Amino acid sequence: MISKYDKYWETMLPKIKNLIEEAFQTGYSGEIDVSDIRRYGNRKYWGTRVTIPYRIKKITEQFSPDAHGKSLGNVIIHSGIIKNYKKTLFAKISKKEEQLYLHFEILKTEKPIILNSIKVPEKKDIISVIGKLSRKVEKNIIYVGDTHDVLKRIRTNHCRGNVEASAFRRHVAKAKGYKLKSSRRKSGSTKIRIDIPNPRIGEKDVSDYIRSGMWRCVICDSYAEAHDFQWYVIDLLNPLLNKERKPWNRRNEQRYQELFDKLTNSPRLKCNHLSGVQSGPGVYVFNHHQSPE
Repeated sequence: MISKYDKYWETMLPKIKNLIEEAFQTGYSGEIDVSDIRRYGNRKYWGTRVTIPYRIKKITEQFSPDAHGKSLGNVIIHSGIIKNYKKTLFAKISKKEEQLYLHFEILKTEKPIILNSIKVPEKKDIISVIGKLSRKVEKNIIYVGDTHDVLKRIRTNHCRGNVEASAFRRHVAKAKGYKLKSSRRKSGSTKIRIDIPNPRIGEKDVSDYIRSGMWRCVICDSYAEAHDFQWYVIDLLNPLLNKERKPWNRRNEQRYQELFDKLTNSPRLKCNHLSGVQSGPGVYVFNHHQSPE
């Protein structure tokens, strides 16, 4: 069945061919503007990824979650552009300031395995390259966290509040050079404050930085899923302030790939624009054009 997006990608084949040749030569191509694809469909999110393994004959949902992504992959395959290359090709459509851009990256591997009678690279190699690709396209990833309630955690504890109630705020404060002071309350709980004469000045500095950044989030089926999924995301994105790494449940890899697609294709929003976002247990990513360090 021919996709409604095929016609568009076929008109773009000369430019796509140049990008793919560049990617196979250098490992990473430049970008082209593909914003006109919006004329062929009415989608809320256009950002997507496509994996085109060596010798693949058809792109299915296993290799791209979206119709326009599968169409791109199949048009490339049927054109014969990559028939003489023996490496896996990755394509990514990303949104930047309301425009859509396409670029390609290559996965280098010498040990394919058989999966559903198709030769593809090992999953661990694919995950590694997806992480590298995400870090290149999604620059300045500062922090990843999990929570029982995404909106409440971001808006109440992170965007305002204090370092005692937010591990993220503590990380930002330390990165900015503040020292933290801990003391024991009579109740037995620990009080944590920024160690300067007026801690409110330090808290405002932290709040100003966080409020000028951007957030992405994805809702999970449960907090247990969100808690494990965050380690998958941290593995892929390698955020600046997340120093701890933990193993995640490999049996949930396919589910986590789906959640990761939703996360990276969700809109980036500032704190004051999060009010209409669905909430619940989930994982969030904080981006900022400047490091707090």
